Amino acid sequence: MKKFSIILFIYFFGSIMSCCSNGGTITTITIESVYSELYFYEEPEEDGRRINPEIEELLAIIIDADSVSQEVDIVANFSNMDTAMACDDGDSFRVTNLIDSVQVFTIYDFDQNHPAGTSVNDILQKFGNPENVAGLQIIDLEDDFYRFKFLSQPQNDSIQFLIRCRITERGRTETNTQLIITE
Repeated sequence: MKKFSIILFIYFFGSIMSCCSNGGTITTITIESVYSELYFYEEPEEDGRRINPEIEELLAIIIDADSVSQEVDIVANFSNMDTAMACDDGDSFRVTNLIDSVQVFTIYDFDQNHPAGTSVNDILQKFGNPENVAGLQIIDLEDDFYRFKFLSQPQNDSIQFLIRCRITERGRTETNTQLIITE
């Protein structure tokens, strides 16, 4: 009888512990390359007024994963209690590498301090972070998506940048933003 009680306990305990394995997928994503895009945004208002009223739109840049490889693994269901209400859907995502270094260089003269070919990291600020990019450590930049705003505005009519990134376990990659010609 004691043996039967132990077997019954193991069966029910195993059933309860496996209740949240109602199948699903595990998607593994690996970043292969990046893309970048320039855009303009309106500065938010504070107390009903703009911080810089003379500037209508501010320049920003997005750096994101472009080419990715994906591997999808199907997780089989082995539960005896599929109707447990506290279980999640079983689908999950895993990113195997990140963009861990970003350098942004001007292709055309940006302003007097940033002629063509120079880094503008000192005037880039990650959205939601008060430090500029040049002041951040690589550990602070580990992500798969970035949005940066420029702390100063271009003084010339042609705007384009060369983006150099390092992707963990893949090495360095380069891409150019689109060319914007302002009036």
